[in-house]
Amino acid sequence: MVRNKNFLIKTVLAISIGFSVPVGMAQTPDESIQQAETAIRQRDYVGAAEILSKASLSENAKAYYLLATLYRSGRGVQKNDKKAFGLMYSAAELELVEAQYSLGKLFLSGRGTDVNREEGAKWVARAAEAGHPKATILLAKLIQTNHAKKRTSAQQETDNKISQSEVHKIQKSDISEKHGWTVLMEAARRGQDKMLKQLISADVQLDVQDQQGRTAIMHAAQTGAQNTLALLVEAGAKTGIQDRNGNTAIAYAANADNVSGLKLLLSASPHSSIIDASVLELLEKAVIAGRSETALELLRYLTPPLDKSQQGFLLSNAVRKCSVSVLNEFFAKGYSPDFIDEAGRSLIWHAIAVGNATNVSYLIRLGVSADKADKQGMSPLMVALTVGHFDIAATILRAGSQPNTYSKSGNTALLIAARKGSLEMITALLDAGADIDHRNKFGYSALMLAAQTGHKEIFSTLLDAGADAGLRNKKRERARDIAIAAGFQDLTKLLD
Repeated sequence: MVRNKNFLIKTVLAISIGFSVPVGMAQTPDESIQQAETAIRQRDYVGAAEILSKASLSENAKAYYLLATLYRSGRGVQKNDKKAFGLMYSAAELELVEAQYSLGKLFLSGRGTDVNREEGAKWVARAAEAGHPKATILLAKLIQTNHAKKRTSAQQETDNKISQSEVHKIQKSDISEKHGWTVLMEAARRGQDKMLKQLISADVQLDVQDQQGRTAIMHAAQTGAQNTLALLVEAGAKTGIQDRNGNTAIAYAANADNVSGLKLLLSASPHSSIIDASVLELLEKAVIAGRSETALELLRYLTPPLDKSQQGFLLSNAVRKCSVSVLNEFFAKGYSPDFIDEAGRSLIWHAIAVGNATNVSYLIRLGVSADKADKQGMSPLMVALTVGHFDIAATILRAGSQPNTYSKSGNTALLIAARKGSLEMITALLDAGADIDHRNKFGYSALMLAAQTGHKEIFSTLLDAGADAGLRNKKRERARDIAIAAGFQDLTKLLD
């Protein structure tokens, strides 16, 4: 234990004064870099240079970069711009983004090497592609500076600033190298409108596709850069091009819920088989997700009619998840609010199933029947009670829904309310004329179900309303027998 403690102390001391770690303790490259950075923060530049010189022997990009900064500044070593340039080049080739940006600046300034604007722009572009913020800004400035003024051909030949041909070289060979992103795409993605205008004025190709088949207008549609999108549309970028997955710019805007961008793209897109099919598919996705504003824009573009299965899919999902404005648009296009799907379910039935009270009330105001049962005999009122939306059930009942409709299993709204334990709905149903002694196909009445579930107040209310406690189910059980078997003996006192 003592030996280990002394060894640790020696190690800490060695690090703090910038010497190498004691023999017997191997260091990883990352540990060496951390040690060097600590020495730099403590202004022990000589110690840092020693550590970095050893680390650079293993071709460590960060070691090359940090050592280059020391040689460039003359801290801890004799100042040497050429050596700094060589080390920075090595780090950049090893894909260290910060080094790529710095190397580009060295080429542009001619420090440690000859001025080479093309190479400088190339390395800045590579750093920008990797997301280096300063590199992106510098690249934009290079391009903007180049096109800020009109030049004579003689001035163009002698000008040291990046030329239009170099912009094309960057666009074609450097930014595109990994992802196929062009300078135009970068500007579109980041909403850099000034840079975009300069590129458009330089007649760059607007519809070049990256490795995923995406164009600049797709990138802008996805990121929601509205002004950028408008610039590309005005410049003539095509909205109907498809990426490798068959998505258009319209799809990118719709999937990103970029409503304003979607509206712009749809207004600029003539109807075609590709775009119309895409819009229908996108509408289905938006409706399922309940993205009402996006769905509304797509629906306004879509030309009816649709076949019955398409209508049913869209309407039944829209009434469940979308706003009244979306339903209004469907009905304005000629789709019927009285639509019934293959299972016999109405739009009100679907709205009730998910508890969409707003759409239920809207459909009732339109005069849609709240009493249409599906093929299983489940009326909207029964559905509302089954899923526990008692407020909607009360609304439907007030709208005139019949309380004595029964399902294939023989259940009525009163039986469901008794099982669910809603005293308020029991009272409302009895007031509406519900058959108090109706029994389902198993012979259970509402009183029996209240006894089975132990709802004392409902049990009492049904008795007071005249429920027959002597009725028997298919098992020959009466309400008293059911209450005792379920452990609710206290209910039997109400029968005495």
